[in-house]
Amino acid sequence: MRRTLTCPLCPLLQGNNLETYLAWPYTRQKKFIQQLRQLAYPDDLIFKPLGAGIYDNHFVGKQEPYDDFNEICYEIFVNRGYESLDKASFLRSTGITICPYCGKDEVIESDRSKRQIDHYLPKSKYPFFALSYFNLIPACDLCNEVPNKGTNDPLAERTSGNVVMHPYGLNETIVRCHVDIADVNVYEPDNFEVKIGFNDIHYLNGYDKFFDLSDRYKSCSQEACEDYIRLMEYKDLTRYDGMQIDPQWLQRAYTIVMGYTPNSGKPTMKRLHRMRQEFFEQLNNLRQPLPYYVKGRGDSQIILD
Repeated sequence: MRRTLTCPLCPLLQGNNLETYLAWPYTRQKKFIQQLRQLAYPDDLIFKPLGAGIYDNHFVGKQEPYDDFNEICYEIFVNRGYESLDKASFLRSTGITICPYCGKDEVIESDRSKRQIDHYLPKSKYPFFALSYFNLIPACDLCNEVPNKGTNDPLAERTSGNVVMHPYGLNETIVRCHVDIADVNVYEPDNFEVKIGFNDIHYLNGYDKFFDLSDRYKSCSQEACEDYIRLMEYKDLTRYDGMQIDPQWLQRAYTIVMGYTPNSGKPTMKRLHRMRQEFFEQLNNLRQPLPYYVKGRGDSQIILD
């Protein structure tokens, strides 16, 4: 039941209510608190949320009270704070151009288009985090829409076995991009299948529920095919170049395939950077085969080399 605890001095705060109180000088705030105490309010009713214990002590058998804490926070931090945020300036200040949730699609940057900024902890449930820089995640349309991330709560979902890490603190070892090639001699997109694997079944459940990653990456067979063709063409060139081994061949191959050097400024700002880099490492045997969970395998793992 929704409860609101009504203060007899609220008429003194008509208008902006708590926002007005916060703007008062300390001396006036102190005087106001003293006035509350003079009304003989018990200490556990002054500026404290209404819990079960307080309710039992003071309101059993009386008219139902209410607790407006969440609504007050929503008014201050969402309606009066986040809604007035210059979202275009915020996006530019982050320097993020590729969605940190999926690493696949671009974050929209346009004066005419709606800016997608996701609240990692949804503002409807945690309004006091509505303006927290750490809680504001530039996101692509698909990740931020319902039924994907939308207003899903990562904390609540943990109890259901669905785990999603905060993207700014993502441990990259939990996920692996892998490409299955049906026939190495057929350079057609349908010959390539991109898979996303997670080292824990709870991560697989979480990222598929929140972002539908497994199915979305299946559409990247064209990019995988193009990278493979570039790598094979470069290997052919070096193979017949005087029959000599170029000590820098791997770095040169990376540059040819990816389109930028391994030491370039911000590779994570490139679309599909993670998938393409891991595919390059896979093709050149630069990573250790490990077991991961992938969609469609239930609770069983497969080795992704």
